[in-house]
Amino acid sequence: MADSYSEPITEEIEESGTTPKKGFSIRPFIRMAIRKSWLIILITTITGLGGLTLSFFKPTTYKGNFYLLVEPITAAAKLTDPTTLTRTEGIPQRQDFMALDYPTNLAFLQSPGMTYRIAQDVHNKLAHQTVPAIWKDLRENFKVEWIRSASGQDATKIFEVSYQGENAKEVETVLQVAARTFVKYSAEDRQTSIKAGVKFIDRQLPALQQGLNVLKQKQQLIRERYELVDPATKNEALLVQLNELSIQRLTLKQQLSSQMELYRSLQGNLKIDSNQAIAAAVLNQDQERLGLIKKVQEVDAQIAAAAALVTPDNPQMVNLKIQRENFQRLLTQRTLMLLASIRSSVAPNSPILDFQDPTRIKLTEQLIDAKNQINSIQAQSQLLETKIKQIEKLISVLPDVINQFNTIARDIRLTEEIVDKLLLQRENLKVEAAQELPWQLISKPQIPLDQHGNPVGEPPSRQKLLIAGVAGGLFISLAIIFLWEKRKNIFYCAEDIQDILGIPLIGLIPNVVSSSASLQKSVVNLPLLEETKEKNTASSELNVPESLAENSTQANRENDFLLFLDIFDEIYSELSFFYRQPALRSLVISAIQVGDGQSTIALNLAIAASQQSKKVLFVDANWQNSPTYPWLNLQNEKGLSNLLQQEISLESVLQVSPDYPHLFLLSSGPKLRTKHLWSNHFQYCMSEFQAHYDLVIYDLPPFLDNTDIYFISTYSDGLIFTIGVKKTPQTLAKEAVKKAQELRLPVLGAFANFS
Repeated sequence: MADSYSEPITEEIEESGTTPKKGFSIRPFIRMAIRKSWLIILITTITGLGGLTLSFFKPTTYKGNFYLLVEPITAAAKLTDPTTLTRTEGIPQRQDFMALDYPTNLAFLQSPGMTYRIAQDVHNKLAHQTVPAIWKDLRENFKVEWIRSASGQDATKIFEVSYQGENAKEVETVLQVAARTFVKYSAEDRQTSIKAGVKFIDRQLPALQQGLNVLKQKQQLIRERYELVDPATKNEALLVQLNELSIQRLTLKQQLSSQMELYRSLQGNLKIDSNQAIAAAVLNQDQERLGLIKKVQEVDAQIAAAAALVTPDNPQMVNLKIQRENFQRLLTQRTLMLLASIRSSVAPNSPILDFQDPTRIKLTEQLIDAKNQINSIQAQSQLLETKIKQIEKLISVLPDVINQFNTIARDIRLTEEIVDKLLLQRENLKVEAAQELPWQLISKPQIPLDQHGNPVGEPPSRQKLLIAGVAGGLFISLAIIFLWEKRKNIFYCAEDIQDILGIPLIGLIPNVVSSSASLQKSVVNLPLLEETKEKNTASSELNVPESLAENSTQANRENDFLLFLDIFDEIYSELSFFYRQPALRSLVISAIQVGDGQSTIALNLAIAASQQSKKVLFVDANWQNSPTYPWLNLQNEKGLSNLLQQEISLESVLQVSPDYPHLFLLSSGPKLRTKHLWSNHFQYCMSEFQAHYDLVIYDLPPFLDNTDIYFISTYSDGLIFTIGVKKTPQTLAKEAVKKAQELRLPVLGAFANFS
């Protein structure tokens, strides 16, 4: 019997280790269903019989159908199809045979909008039914299916439309209305689609034409600005032209150098500049001025001849001087006029304006000609440089210009193609609109008839209603059971603890019954005194109920107690085996709530360890409910509280059980003045306990009642919860395990008490 309780423990510890399990488990629900199987059977039977009874009152239903051919089915028909004639140049393409969007059409034919249209038309013929009622019935019983081959892989071009109802005439009426509506829809929808296509094209064409004109204008501007006729040869032509201009620039540079050298030579010989040379040339070429100079020279000759004959005061001499002054004045006036005409800054009395010989005149003309050549060459060079810069600039931007030109040309070509295609498509759509045929009704709406011509109906399916009743009953019963057990909020068996909390089961502690006071002094009956004390105190943890027969023999009770202790021996042996590397040196035993029996389990586990020659220290830190020292017939005058508050040795507060020499007890002692027991001194005491004893077991208050457990568990080798089967609330247990996981406490598992 002891083996039966300890056998699953090894598997759970081996599989789970010290890490709580995660995930959802269906096993608690299976056990719940097994426990309440009588309720499931009862409710399922009632609902199943209800469904079966209902089947006898359901009326007969009538089902009818018709078939629609939505595309041509032969090659000849396909060749005459308008889409083939207008879009593929009369040659049917392979993909065109399945061009119809079947899934979309199926969804549309069964859509609320289409069924509502049918409902309105049916209402016009069946006025006793309202449109909402007909519409609701159509959504439930009206179906459109795409017929496929027997294998289900090859699809046909046929839609099957079916409807079922309780009145054969109404079924036939609905099918007739649906057939007309679908055929009308196919024609109207096709026409609507074609018209929409034509309108779309008409809306697109103006914008495309406008864009095409803008592109052509841009192209023309580029042609005019860059003289771009052929983009492919333009760059080469510019390079050739640039080379020719460079040669011309070099030639002009040489000519300019030659003329400048000639000009400087002539200027050095004549000692005049170009402006003075021009003035001299103009004056020396004026006949009127030359005549005046000649007359002045003649008068000067006469004055010279007269001077040898007469005195200066001689009237002849005076008259000659007056003539000379007149001629000189006229000469000066003529000179000024000529200088003014050429805008020269040369003074009228400048020596260079005197009469010059033919040689000097010729040199002066050469000087003027050289100056003119220089000015001409410089002007040509300036124009040439300007043109070269223009060509070089054009060559630098020409690649971008050509790219822009080609892009515009490509856009023009594409736009023209789009416009041409849209125009062609518009004409094709107009042809299709004139030739389009609606879907074909290959089978009229009909209901199966018998040999007498009466509609054949389908009787109600009793099997389906029975199955529906059973399934409904099963669902209802499971829901009731779930809510029932949710409200009970307890663990019904030890397996529930493991599956619901996700932590291993360390041991299954059975209920052992005894009320004999004579066994309280025995070694094996120490845990059994809890039941007697539970009658007097609310915090008692003894797991021995009063419900068993009081007439059982003393020998049977002793056998139960021996079995009880054997279970703890087995549990400790398994814990020692699975936690041998490293070995367990300290354990914390805590309950979820008061009365779950953690003191009983902690003490019996300590006894089991001490019987295996282990030096065991049992630390009673449960001030609220500390029943251990009376069980061992020990005193509680001094204990843990004295050790923490006073500077005394551990040996002065330790007690040794007379029945178990290896078991040492540190009772709780007087109640602490502080609320919390954890401190640095307590941590030091824990390290001392572990250093001097093979195993230290801490009996602590319920996990959720005191935060000291968090600290003590952290510095121990493991925390084990005590959970009462059919007693501890699930919500509290889940809260405790969740808190332990959040704090990363070393949870080893749980004891299932009262199992």
